[in-house]
Amino acid sequence: MNAMNGNTLVEMTPGEWGLLVYLSKMGILDLDDVKAAMKDVANFRIAFAEKMLWKAKRLVADDPTDQLIVNRSYYCMYHAARAAVYVQMQLDVTKHQILIAKFKKLLTRTFNDAELSDIMDAARMNRNECDYNPSTVITMELCERAIEDAEAILAGCKKFVEDF
Repeated sequence: MNAMNGNTLVEMTPGEWGLLVYLSKMGILDLDDVKAAMKDVANFRIAFAEKMLWKAKRLVADDPTDQLIVNRSYYCMYHAARAAVYVQMQLDVTKHQILIAKFKKLLTRTFNDAELSDIMDAARMNRNECDYNPSTVITMELCERAIEDAEAILAGCKKFVEDF
């Protein structure tokens, strides 16, 4: 079964999370069950991010300067960061710039270093440039860097999900 179908936990607000924690402390519900369902959602997103990275790498074989390499690499980062923010901050963020800001907050809170969020924001801008400006010159270096950055962010986000 697809973890995303019918799972209303993807729409949970921080206040609702607080209520679940309270109900767990009162013995009314088992927070471990809620966390397991949330982890299913996050793992689904991580798997989707891995698929985006796989597609980016496949594109390199056909054309190492294909603009879709930048696109798929960015969307790997996006879905991975969404998974990490979701489980670690109990926030489901879909807007790109807001997600990057929350990811930055998570990284700063955890490591006192937000470099990965800055990399992701630069990747977002590169993706926008490649997607919307047909005169953009796509280089092998840009594509290689996009894949390397996606791999780094995916690895970090997988760790956040595993640790939840």
